[in-house]
Amino acid sequence: GMLQYKHVESAIFEGYAGHDISFLELINKERALATIDFMEQITIDAEDGELAGSKGEDILDMFSGASGDRKGKDVSYYLKNSRMNIYAGMFNYCFFDPDVALCLKDTKAKDMPIMNACHPDVCKNSCISKTHLPAWESQKNDVNSMLKQKGISENQEGVLKAQLVSLESVINPLTRNSKKENGDV
Repeated sequence: GMLQYKHVESAIFEGYAGHDISFLELINKERALATIDFMEQITIDAEDGELAGSKGEDILDMFSGASGDRKGKDVSYYLKNSRMNIYAGMFNYCFFDPDVALCLKDTKAKDMPIMNACHPDVCKNSCISKTHLPAWESQKNDVNSMLKQKGISENQEGVLKAQLVSLESVINPLTRNSKKENGDV
């Protein structure tokens, strides 16, 4: 329904169903399947060392073990059985903890993240994987394109350069892992 009617959230589409219990059960089953797919992808990314951001680094540290003795199933078990609320966004995954969520600093709402107000490069809830890399690289390309424009002000150039440094701090750990895999380092 989300795809067919071009809605961002399934909650909007659920309104079309009214109170048809069987339809709502079907939607909940689909959500569960999507969550399993999401968890499997996070597991693969963690096992490959392809996570970045504060939470991504925490996850990698948690599962690397003191002597590298962790097994891949440990990651899968943790992610599938965790009681964390995890949200998928275009630029990151949010392992939501309202006490450290930067997106909530200017709001009274504390029950879920505001993904459009996310600061995935600095928020302690944020985990960035290779799945998100194309979105980050596209944003970096946009910034580079703007920097090449003739006649931009010094202030604007400073803002764009600072943004570029921030973007590269997120992208570099993920691209380094890819280069190691391909033997490019």
